[in-house]
Amino acid sequence: MESLLNTLSNNPFLNVVFLCLAIFSILLSVIFYLKSKKTKDPSYLVKSYSLIENHVTTIDGLEILFNDKSISCLTLTKLSLWNNGRQTIDRTDIAPADKLRIELTSPGEIISAKATSVYDEANNIDVVVNNNSAEITFDFLDYGNGAIFQIYHTCASDQQPELVGTLKGANKIKYGKYKELFLTEKVLHPFDLLFENLKIDPENGNLGKVIAVILLPVVLPLVFIFGPIDAIAAFMKRAPKLYDLSDESTESTVL
Repeated sequence: MESLLNTLSNNPFLNVVFLCLAIFSILLSVIFYLKSKKTKDPSYLVKSYSLIENHVTTIDGLEILFNDKSISCLTLTKLSLWNNGRQTIDRTDIAPADKLRIELTSPGEIISAKATSVYDEANNIDVVVNNNSAEITFDFLDYGNGAIFQIYHTCASDQQPELVGTLKGANKIKYGKYKELFLTEKVLHPFDLLFENLKIDPENGNLGKVIAVILLPVVLPLVFIFGPIDAIAAFMKRAPKLYDLSDESTESTVL
């Protein structure tokens, strides 16, 4: 038995395997904990499409009107909102002094707003343009409940509206997508700065390659640790298919 234990303890390959299994177990525990944790987690995504750009209205004799008012820019923004938490968000959770609303991030006007692709009609989701913001109301949002909103406004497409407001007992409203390799990039950034300050290209030139090899034993464990954390965060923050606007298009969209 003692000989077997010595063999196992002195085998570097087995030590690496056991370390990987330990890390994997910890990651699974974190995933299951986060999955079971009951929170109110309002999340949103946004994507804009330019319909009329400023340069179009510079054409002589061309004028575009809305309610007898001239506009030089028209943009369609699709905004998806859903509850990514396991605890129900109720209508009464919306703070009266800071209502849930879609606001423009630059001077402009919201022409119209409506809710489409509603997950559950029982949510009674509605949106009303009020004082140049679009106020959102609902009866409740269970886990995964939400809708996609279409907002026509006069801001440029690169100046996307945002979702603001306060929900009592809920996490802060946040953009519902985790940047892949966020922590890994943060960890590697100091090393990038080192090469940049030394004016060395780690991919070209012998000196850069030598320094890269020397730093490899330090960098690899960090990537090995933070890479899985990034993967878990991205998995937990992935947008449900209904609310993912990555493949959204303006087809079949009407004003």
